[in-house]
Amino acid sequence: MNLLTTLWYQQYTTSLLKFTYSILNVNNLSPSQQELNTLLAHYQSGRYDDAEKHALSISQQFPNHQFAWKVLGALFKKKGMMAEALKANQKAVQVSPRDAEAHNNLSTTYTQLGRLDEAEASCQQATILKPDYAEAHYNLGNTRMTLGRLEEAEASYRQAILLKPDYTKAYNNLGIALHELDKLDEAQACYTEAIALNPDYAEAHSNLGNTLHELGRLDDAVASLNQAI
Repeated sequence: MNLLTTLWYQQYTTSLLKFTYSILNVNNLSPSQQELNTLLAHYQSGRYDDAEKHALSISQQFPNHQFAWKVLGALFKKKGMMAEALKANQKAVQVSPRDAEAHNNLSTTYTQLGRLDEAEASCQQATILKPDYAEAHYNLGNTRMTLGRLEEAEASYRQAILLKPDYTKAYNNLGIALHELDKLDEAQACYTEAIALNPDYAEAHSNLGNTLHELGRLDDAVASLNQAI
């Protein structure tokens, strides 16, 4: 074997090894189903420390697998570690940019950090990716109401209710938006519907009582406020 042949053979061998290694990597981009099931079981059972350790391990071994990042985002939020939750949820969006739930999770994190413009943008993206995502429309309504854009908040809450007719919180928050817009009769109807869906919903009873008071129905207002206690 002459020198030229030897050099060619070495290059060929190196290329073959690199190709084989790349194939192995492709086949190992995801954790096993057993690892994912274990992580989910820890989280759903409230074993949050175990879930965090497992999720961190998976995210380090498989940084482009999204599930562990979503779990970390939820865990860090539960612990009040909002900077860490933000990074995890941003990574989840980066890894799977067409995942509407990931955008919604990022939106709620931005909201808790007071970054409302970014929260609105993330929530809007969630509704674009999944127009029938009732929770994202509800969160968008919350963000817009906090921003003082009540008519837009009203529209978002109505869309959430259209998609999920038993959405108790959406009825209550729509009532709040309508109350702020001085649409008291419509607000009363929303609170009444929220209570019909959940008779123990103290906040809705309180909101209804305050609205009835403004409508001059004092006896009914007292009865509703008593229900809130």
